Amino acid sequence: MVDPNGGGGVGAAGQMSTRQLDQGIESVCRATNCAHPELLTALVVFLLTAAFLLVAGAALVHLRDAHEAVAAERRRTTAERDAFEQFRRRVSRLETDDPRPPDTDPPGGGAGGTLVARGARVNAARPTTDGGGPPADGLRAVRRAYDETVMSTPHHAAEYDETLTQSMAAEFTDTVASTVASGSMLTPALRQTLVRGAREAERRREEVLSELDAEEAALTEATETLEPAARATECVDVDDQSTFVDLVATTDRLDWYERDVEALLADRQDQIHDHEADHPHWFDYLYGDLPSPHPVLRAGTRVLREIRTRRDEVASAVARR
Repeated sequence: MVDPNGGGGVGAAGQMSTRQLDQGIESVCRATNCAHPELLTALVVFLLTAAFLLVAGAALVHLRDAHEAVAAERRRTTAERDAFEQFRRRVSRLETDDPRPPDTDPPGGGAGGTLVARGARVNAARPTTDGGGPPADGLRAVRRAYDETVMSTPHHAAEYDETLTQSMAAEFTDTVASTVASGSMLTPALRQTLVRGAREAERRREEVLSELDAEEAALTEATETLEPAARATECVDVDDQSTFVDLVATTDRLDWYERDVEALLADRQDQIHDHEADHPHWFDYLYGDLPSPHPVLRAGTRVLREIRTRRDEVASAVARR
């Protein structure tokens, strides 16, 4: 956003000038007989800056908390996406279970049957690429893969507090979860279903990450608008030394920021309305731990109220001139 603070006319901005500050420091030093006025000047400047940062920070704390909430959700979503990718790759490498008993000859019997039976016995002695035992234990390997990937994300236990079967039911289906938990074998169809479901879980996380990108951009835009507006209200200093020209310039500046903040709030309300049409609980989900699910509106309303309060003060000073 364009900042209308251009130029070095501090007085026009309603701020205390350097000359006024120095004169005040000299008066204090004469009254207290201090030997180092420059040190007192530095201390006063530091205290004024700290006071400004404290007040401005209070107005924008909602945006800071929102940035942190988005960053935390990005970490969780990225971890889940990567976990499902790992699970998918591990399952795709598993050998499926042979639905026939190892000693059953295929139709036709004879030498071919001996070879198949021997092959099954040899296969049963060979561990899978997942390290999960023989092919007959394919479902056990699936459960271990899910536990070591999806269930092992840093936030999973604290956020979801669910068993492996409950998690798989939520991500796949109740039938798939039940089959993995208590079925007799990993069939080619089930393996394909798991791979396809894991890929879909990845895609859903990618969509959330895209939404988080958009929300982060919106928060950045709001910060770039509200931070200078809050700073402008903190710089207003109406006293008997303010000239009529100073006061008019301050009023113009506050009017500019008011329009800027009003436009931001209107745009944000439109964004919320459009987003909630497709994702009704998105903001409650994302900002559920904050005082409000709409931190931009909360911060913007607070800054707008402060702008109007300060402008009323300036208008009263103008009326007294």
